[in-house]
Amino acid sequence: MGPSKLVGVAGDHMNYLFYEYDPGVTIPDVRDYNYEARTDGVFPEFHWKDYDINEFYSGKGDLMKSITDAEDPDLAQFLKGRGGKLIIYHGWVDTLIVAEDTLDYFNEMVNATFDGSLTQASDSARLFLAPGMGHCRGVPVPIVGTN
Repeated sequence: MGPSKLVGVAGDHMNYLFYEYDPGVTIPDVRDYNYEARTDGVFPEFHWKDYDINEFYSGKGDLMKSITDAEDPDLAQFLKGRGGKLIIYHGWVDTLIVAEDTLDYFNEMVNATFDGSLTQASDSARLFLAPGMGHCRGVPVPIVGTN
């Protein structure tokens, strides 16, 4: 999986994790801004540059958001009630999903589930931030825990 495949993941994310109905197949090279997507025929193409931010607010992505968004930071039922364990890792140089959002969610989870106590949370949940790591992979580096 080289860089072009990683960029392809971003293109596929737009196609399959945002729209309820498939807008078309990913163009051959999502880095080619000048490429004109073929929008007719049996297999219409979708180019990320044709995405309209207003579609996000118009409700077109609501079904996918209801499936994929983790918005409730209270994980007490899983972590406390069932004795679950949560391991989260994130690369600091992830250009698809910024690490700060994951860090914010983890802190919100600690506040909601463990009354803000990192000490209590560390028995059940850990967040690891990897310097130099991109989206789910990257250079081999030691992973540093936040607690």
